[in-house]
Amino acid sequence: MTGLSQVFNRHISTYWEEQDEMEELSFSTEIPSEHLKKLMWIPDYVLKCFAYPQGELKLRVIQLVDDFLLPKTFTERTRVNGLLFLFHSLDNVSKEALRRLFRERAKCQDARTKFVTFKIHHRRQKRTDGHALDQAIQNFHHELSPLFSNVPNLKKVLEKLGKWKDHSVFKHLGALCDNQKSQNAIRLARDELVRCVGSRTALGEFLKKLCRKLALLTVNHVSIGYLLDFLAGKHGRSMKETRSAVELLVMVSNDLPRLFDPFIRDQVTNILVKNKSRDDNNESNGKDFNVILGALEILANYAQHWSTTSDIKDDNRIPSKVLIERLQKFCLGDVAQSLNATKTRRAAELAAVALTHFYGKAKPTIQVLKKLCSKEKVGSSSQGGVLAALQSLVVFSKHCSYQFNENPSLVSHLWTLLFDELINKRDEAFDSISEGSTPKSKRLAAAKTTEIRCLGLKVLVNLAVYVPHESSQEAAKLMKLLVEILRSNGSKFAVTSAQTAMFRLTASCGLLKMMRNPQLETLLSISEWHLLGLSIQDSSEEVRRQFLKKLTSHVVKHSVRHPHKYLSYLALVATETTFSLKKEARNILKIAVERMRRMFDAASENSNPDQDPNLNAVIVPEYALPYVIHLLAHHPSFPTNLVEKTSSVSILQSAEWSDQLAYLEFFLDGLVSPKSAADNIAFLLQMLTKLSQYHDVIAPNDLAMYPLIDMTAMLLKKRIKTQSDLKPFPGKIFLPKHLYQFGRSNRVFTSDGRKEPEAPDSLSIRSSRLNVHQSDLSHFLRSLLTFVYYCFLLIDFIVTYQADGVWNTFSQASFSNR
Repeated sequence: MTGLSQVFNRHISTYWEEQDEMEELSFSTEIPSEHLKKLMWIPDYVLKCFAYPQGELKLRVIQLVDDFLLPKTFTERTRVNGLLFLFHSLDNVSKEALRRLFRERAKCQDARTKFVTFKIHHRRQKRTDGHALDQAIQNFHHELSPLFSNVPNLKKVLEKLGKWKDHSVFKHLGALCDNQKSQNAIRLARDELVRCVGSRTALGEFLKKLCRKLALLTVNHVSIGYLLDFLAGKHGRSMKETRSAVELLVMVSNDLPRLFDPFIRDQVTNILVKNKSRDDNNESNGKDFNVILGALEILANYAQHWSTTSDIKDDNRIPSKVLIERLQKFCLGDVAQSLNATKTRRAAELAAVALTHFYGKAKPTIQVLKKLCSKEKVGSSSQGGVLAALQSLVVFSKHCSYQFNENPSLVSHLWTLLFDELINKRDEAFDSISEGSTPKSKRLAAAKTTEIRCLGLKVLVNLAVYVPHESSQEAAKLMKLLVEILRSNGSKFAVTSAQTAMFRLTASCGLLKMMRNPQLETLLSISEWHLLGLSIQDSSEEVRRQFLKKLTSHVVKHSVRHPHKYLSYLALVATETTFSLKKEARNILKIAVERMRRMFDAASENSNPDQDPNLNAVIVPEYALPYVIHLLAHHPSFPTNLVEKTSSVSILQSAEWSDQLAYLEFFLDGLVSPKSAADNIAFLLQMLTKLSQYHDVIAPNDLAMYPLIDMTAMLLKKRIKTQSDLKPFPGKIFLPKHLYQFGRSNRVFTSDGRKEPEAPDSLSIRSSRLNVHQSDLSHFLRSLLTFVYYCFLLIDFIVTYQADGVWNTFSQASFSNR
């Protein structure tokens, strides 16, 4: 990798220096085509090596990019031109590697900023607080340990750094991330930092690695300025350099938004506002708008960063008044450009994100919000800017919910307008449309109406989730409508496959989002919960992908009341044909399981002594297994006839049972890992033992759950490797009462040879991470031992009595013989 980078430096990078500094950024045509053909694969190869887990290899990739592929002796302008040239030649995988490089650099800088800020504040205090310093070092170690996993004794090294008395070390650390420093100044600060602590010490070796990841050498504020000036000068002209510059700037703004601090008020405004005169003169075309979308995305990314920073708000870091007016026009759909629906919606969305984070509570924003809620904007699908207005309302209803809370009349007006007049109103275009036999104009009108209705549903879902109502009648109506869309497979408002898929996507994701509200979750019936889960097996890959993304947010990012219900949906991904989706679901399952374990540990540590510990026990992810069994038992493809007519042993060996086996194996792989600290095999077996004595609430005579229990127990017993895998759960086992009730189904007979899942015969006495109270199994074993004890007493009494009788008979017989 190093040798190839040197070859690239010699035969490609050297040509960049020959360009005139006054020329604009461009892809050099002086490089021989033979060199390009033979060597342009090298940057891809180097960046793809960043995907390897070895820390030394990642550091070498950063060094090669910063010093060889972009020679460190070149001027900053030449390096920017070279970076643009390299970026254009990268494939998607290499661009993702570069994005991850920026992301790790951003995480490293955030950790450094917190620690250096603490050290500066700690130095100014007259009395030192040792506990606060230890906590700061611990936090610093917690943030850096994933990035420097290969550094031995990292915590000791950081403790030494935290107690270092020469504060010039922290001054140089601050210079490495200073936006105003040039690349030469950053390299000088790095050398001075290592010199202060000694380059051959353990701390010096670590600081070399830290500086490599920390320093802003690949791209800095000077690079951003060159690229923004280039876009502003081109007026959005369509060319390959422009497209690459836009994509590169958007990538940097997503991970390193603070580099754009000096440019938001002037350069970004220049790009967006200069095109306004071109729009008015109708000189722009669709290709120009890619630059506008890029500038809007940069502004939206920076706005989210700006709203979360704790420093004093600076007027130079916020958009100018002219730019605010321009953003409002994007939100209202009043931009005079002929664009397709996708770009119009995207521009409105990005502009709304920027407005809500910069001026969410300002008076002009409230006025824009009232205009968006008017009948002139969203009252009819025939309105010109209805798509942009609805997309803006989706953003405002999420990020500016407080504005709706302060204006309840606005909420009721918007709800009536969207639900009654825009969504439920029958469209004549759908009555005459069919697959392939409809004129193009009608198909386009129907497609636009579909987008409008789906956006309207998204707005109503956000209102139901983020704007609390005194009455849940409107939300109940919305839930009923979404369920009807799912039951009709999306054909309630559409006919074509693409449009029905769009409705299913909107309904499934919207219904899942509404489950964040505990009051709304109680309105969802068991059958509707089953129906919602089947969205992860939709016929459309896009629906499956987006639903999985929403499910990830639901079980990983948000604190929901019953996460087990939705964690069970991931079992249905076992039959997924798309490899990337299946891999993503497997990772999500493991992350969600670990998150629930951490929640249980935290709840156990913070619980009061008087509190019932069983309340915390239900947080553990193992309680998702009963939901999985219930979900599979009512799956549409469940082999009911096989269960009704076949014995238990034959069921588990049947080919029709392969999907059920795949579902259970996939879920248990995430729930019971060989390296997991859950120690939950015995706990799950005990849960299955208890579950086998219950019946299904919604189908009391159904037998579907029992072979699933048998199969799960069999799979769990196969995972028992040693006696240490059988750590007991001395607590009380809870089952969801709304799914199961005590008492086996009347149709279950033992004459068919069914063997109920049993708990292990012997459990080693060890402490468990789920230590709460004595379990049902412990109580049963104690009762069994008591019963056996009394049986032995009875047998002893009978034997003794019979022995005395035999002896008396023998004595009488002997006496008579005499």
